[in-house]
Amino acid sequence: NSIPNDPKTINVYLKTPAPNRPPQPDVDDRRPLKKKKYATMSDDAKALSMIRQMFKHCF
Repeated sequence: NSIPNDPKTINVYLKTPAPNRPPQPDVDDRRPLKKKKYATMSDDAKALSMIRQMFKHCF
């Protein structure tokens, strides 16, 4: 795991998903292509993209 085991990072990790969840449908409506992609994605790919999105919002 490349995620540091530092309490501050874990805190950020736990705090970011909640505020990011409500606007997500909004983004999906604006980009229907992405919605199609998510439907065909594997669970692993979904998780990876979610984590990537999280980091985009963090940094």
